[in-house]
Amino acid sequence: MKGILTFMLTALLAVAASAQNKGYICTYEMTMSLGDKFDALEDGPMKDAIVEQMSKMKMYFTLTFVDGKSLFVLDEERTNNPFAGQAGHTVYIDYNARQQVSQENFFGHAFLIPEELDMPAWQLGTEQQRIADRTCSKATLADSSHTTTAWFSPETPIPAGPMGYWGLPGLIVRLEMEGATYTLSDIKVVDNPKPLNAPTKGKKMSRDEYNTLIQEKLQQMGVGMGGGGGVQVFQMGN
Repeated sequence: MKGILTFMLTALLAVAASAQNKGYICTYEMTMSLGDKFDALEDGPMKDAIVEQMSKMKMYFTLTFVDGKSLFVLDEERTNNPFAGQAGHTVYIDYNARQQVSQENFFGHAFLIPEELDMPAWQLGTEQQRIADRTCSKATLADSSHTTTAWFSPETPIPAGPMGYWGLPGLIVRLEMEGATYTLSDIKVVDNPKPLNAPTKGKKMSRDEYNTLIQEKLQQMGVGMGGGGGVQVFQMGN
């Protein structure tokens, strides 16, 4: 399966390289959920109030793809979540060089995390559904803690997606993570786009160092990590 995905990714990059004067600008709407434990709570005014409040806190992101590179950033103008800027993500990927640079913002401090890309071990399914006026196929990516589901469409021949998830034979139209779902709301094809550059602002550290820092800071604040109903810290796609 990994060999098949690698072959398809190589073919996709070749298609993208043949149209270097074109760029894709994709807008995603992110909605949040509180998980199964919240869904199991008895219906009532408090639960209804929380659901209503969360429905108003939508976030929007832009994924730009140009010449074998992508940049995923928060759309601050459209996002009405007052906390979005304090925990935003910027993800730059060079698919040909297999390099990624993530800029993480944690309570007003920026961090830069460079990483090498490993081909994600997606499991392709046979299920399909219509999303954002595209026929999408299902793929899943499992790790030790949860499973991420992606719905991708070869109708847009780029191997990119939200939150640094990538490596499927077509654009990820919907990404379903634990606690959040990203859905494509708009896509534009532009001529002669500007080149994309990696973010440069922030303290450089490894992914493990950053996750350790977050864990320590949250423990100092008395906030739990995952599992026990506390805050879930999302990691990037690879």
